[in-house]
Amino acid sequence: MKSTCIVSTLIISVLLLLSTGCNRQDNSKKKTSFHATEETTQQTLYDLEQIQESNELIAITLQGPDTYYEYKGKFVGLQFELAEAFANAIGVRLRMETARDTVELIKKLANGDADLVAVEIPITYPIDQDFLFAGTWSIGHDSLKADRKQWITRKTSSELTAALNKWYNSDIRTRIEEKEKTRNQVLV
Repeated sequence: MKSTCIVSTLIISVLLLLSTGCNRQDNSKKKTSFHATEETTQQTLYDLEQIQESNELIAITLQGPDTYYEYKGKFVGLQFELAEAFANAIGVRLRMETARDTVELIKKLANGDADLVAVEIPITYPIDQDFLFAGTWSIGHDSLKADRKQWITRKTSSELTAALNKWYNSDIRTRIEEKEKTRNQVLV
């Protein structure tokens, strides 16, 4: 009888430990401004210092002729070239990932699967308060601020956001656009 009580107590104790110890992440559902429900997890701060320690900047983009594509075995595209130039400026290598759509871009950024979104998103696009528009920008044909587009970073990555904003200027964009234009003329 005593051994049965001890075994039962031991089993209950182990089950309690397993149920509390394995559930360290907050897997609550969160409704984003993209009207998509996503699971979010509590994340530790991952900013410029950690990116430089890992020697890798992870950018996520959409695949296409203005963003990221493969040509003759080499990856190219304006957003890729800009992200690569920024990675070089902060002394790390670039790993470019792709997503199917804008919702997936933001979800992967929120989950910590990427450090920044390397697609110029209109600043009028409804993003969650956990994100910031940063770095590269372009203004559409109307030259209105409302038509401005930028990359997106996590609000908790303030050092990365500041470095991106400090690094980017229109001369960098012009230089890379000219390089892209020359490459595209060769394609024709």
